[in-house]
Amino acid sequence: MKGRSTTKIAALSVAALFTAGCLSEGGDSTNESGGGDDTSDGSIEIFGAFGGGEGDAFNDSLEAFREESGIDIEYVSSPDFTNAIQARVRGNDAPDIAIFPQPGLLVDLAESGDLVALDDVIDLDGLKETLIPGMVESTETDEGSFGVPMRMAAKSIIWSPAPEFEEAGYTSPTTTEELLSLTDEIRDSGTAPWCIGIESGPATGWVVTDWLEEYVLRIGGEEFYNQWVRHEVPFNDPIVVEAAEQFAEIAFTDGNVLGGRGSIASSNFGTAGNGMFEDPPQCYLHRQANFITSGDFFPSEVTADLDSQVTVSQLPPADDAGPAMLLGGDWATMFDADNAEAVQVLEFLASDQFGGEWAGVGGWLSPHTTFDASQYPDETTRAIFQFAVDAETTGVDGSDQMPGEVGAGSFWRGMTSWVSGQQELEEVLDEIEGSWPEG
Repeated sequence: MKGRSTTKIAALSVAALFTAGCLSEGGDSTNESGGGDDTSDGSIEIFGAFGGGEGDAFNDSLEAFREESGIDIEYVSSPDFTNAIQARVRGNDAPDIAIFPQPGLLVDLAESGDLVALDDVIDLDGLKETLIPGMVESTETDEGSFGVPMRMAAKSIIWSPAPEFEEAGYTSPTTTEELLSLTDEIRDSGTAPWCIGIESGPATGWVVTDWLEEYVLRIGGEEFYNQWVRHEVPFNDPIVVEAAEQFAEIAFTDGNVLGGRGSIASSNFGTAGNGMFEDPPQCYLHRQANFITSGDFFPSEVTADLDSQVTVSQLPPADDAGPAMLLGGDWATMFDADNAEAVQVLEFLASDQFGGEWAGVGGWLSPHTTFDASQYPDETTRAIFQFAVDAETTGVDGSDQMPGEVGAGSFWRGMTSWVSGQQELEEVLDEIEGSWPEG
């Protein structure tokens, strides 16, 4: 999810990473798990969506393993990963390992018979002991687990400008009531409390789906959230209505958002928060995932000195519940269980030993609670990592898990229509419910 020099490029990048397409009919797979001869040929191809500086950081994180194992690893990326991986699988040209930026597409491939279940390939039970809960579970089907996380995104982060936030006498909220009181206090001082933008080119809307998921997770709890994501309860359940109304209280109240409600759908997600860093600040609160500190989103002078430029807190829980964290990430999987070298590489990617070099660059979080946090480049990143470690309730991005026509289709479109005032909430939620594929 990294931007470049223009918002258009950033939007297209996000579209590539967030769009999860549903596969058409599944074909016969030649990559069945089980016994047989080792199919290793001494070279392993990893295929993923991230390139540029992220691709370089990924390769750097593999270098020591390459030297120690003697395995020749080639990383290949595509900005159109969603379509490219499906084309390669259908053309019998699957890579040894693929890294998916959303579990929904991975599960689609698993259910069409193109992936191998990892339960008997690597030690999933051992991994789960140190992984943030929910990460492996998001790739599970009735046939087993099909992916392991190699990167985590912590989404429930509120960013504020430092030292201006503290100089104004504001303190980070720990409850929803405190958050709403702080919002009122900032607004009454004459400054818009929030910066919010959801424009992301063809992926416009994913930011507001995150907001809705945040409050479904907090109000409904982890069990309900997972049922909702799997459509075991209706999309338009009353709890979802309540969650949307909680967001609306923040975003639709006059004076609460820089530019007003009408600006939300047209403000680019990557730069929407930059009003915080003007003199004086044009807003004091911005909810976005940890990735916002990488690429060309926040100003370079901010990212160069995060600890003195920003204050971070966690979007508070509802009522008396413990802290909650909405998660995203990247999941690695494989297509041939008989490839011993691919198994070795997958085990490394899934371990708490992977990613030190990437962590030092910034914008990357390990999904393991046991990762050596001293490898992160600043206290801000370490604090965000600890928020995820300490969360009592976790949920993986719902739209990333839903069928593509919903999660990256009717859900994105519907939330955008609601935010921009084109449709009422009830109509939008009913339409999304009606769009859910049968079966």
